[in-house]
Amino acid sequence: FDEQWLTLEEIASYGVAVLYPNDLHQRTFHEVYKMGMPLLIPDNLGLFRMQRAANWGYASYGSVLLGVDACSAERSLLAARFEPWWNSFNSTPEVVVYFSQLADWEQFPHVLRFTSLPALLDL
Repeated sequence: FDEQWLTLEEIASYGVAVLYPNDLHQRTFHEVYKMGMPLLIPDNLGLFRMQRAANWGYASYGSVLLGVDACSAERSLLAARFEPWWNSFNSTPEVVVYFSQLADWEQFPHVLRFTSLPALLDL
């Protein structure tokens, strides 16, 4: 199992990193971003297409807000147009793109985006 993972030193030895995040809070993003190497991530629709085939971390398991009455939950999620947990195998692009805009790779500068694997190869 350990052989499947690269050490930070091994990652830093490459000239560029391509990351397909499988969660909105991807620690690997922060590790590679901090290295200052070029970081390529699919655009939102590319990530949507990938999450259809691979489950998206914590957001995709379904949940409820325990100990919070419906009125309080509604007020705390006023800005959210969708439930904060979705089924990653059958969610619509509107749901996934809505929440992915909150991810750090959308907020931080210097992250390069690509629309498809052919577009990545053209970079």
